[in-house]
Amino acid sequence: MYGLADLWYHENVDFATRWQNGAIFVYFSAYSAKNPAGSP
Repeated sequence: MYGLADLWYHENVDFATRWQNGAIFVYFSAYSAKNPAGSP
């Protein structure tokens, strides 16, 4: 069952990574909208 567990793990890590990247992108988009003077 290692292959199945490994596939499950990698799929969930990929999902979590994309969710985290999306959240970071939304956060910085909102932050720069509030601070247009060049903050990251």
